[in-house]
Parts: sequence; structure tokens; C-alpha cells
Amino acid sequence: MSHPQLPSTEATVVAIRETAAEYGRAARVTHDIGADRSARRTAAGAFTVTDPDGGLPHEAYVEIPGSPHVAVEVYRSGLTPWLSARAR
Repeated sequence: MSHPQLPSTEATVVAIRETAAEYGRAARVTHDIGADRSARRTAAGAFTVTDPDGGLPHEAYVEIPGSPHVAVEVYRSGLTPWLSARAR
């Protein structure tokens, strides 16, 4: 099965929310926007919000409670969002 690449962290979060809603589940989302808030902090200099390339890092942590409990971390790796997911 082929899936299209999503262009941004926000597009990925929207897709996760829509998929959860199709199954009657609600997604809780926490956003970290800016190099001073995201895990990519080391990619930026001190007291800066953007990365050296001028980009504004946007990461999200999405939880879908219930059974199974699903947690997804979304962050950019290069030019595309990267997902790290786990279910329990």
C-alpha cells in the first residue's frame, strides 16, 4: 500500500486526528514550535527561535487514549515530517 508523503507537521497532525475520528477516537495534541521549544534546539544558536536555514521547527506529540493507547511524536527530518509511534 502506497501512502503520499505529508508536507508538514501540521498536515501530519490533521491526518492523525481525522483517522482517529473515523474510529470514534479523540486525539490530544501538544505542539512545540520554534527552536527554543523543540528537541531540535541543538540545531539553533543560543537565543534563537529559527534554525540556521531560517526554518521554524514544529514538533507535535499526539496521544489517542483508549485501547490501544497510541502515542505519536511528529518532527521534521530533512524536508519531511518524521513519525515515531508506539501503542500499548
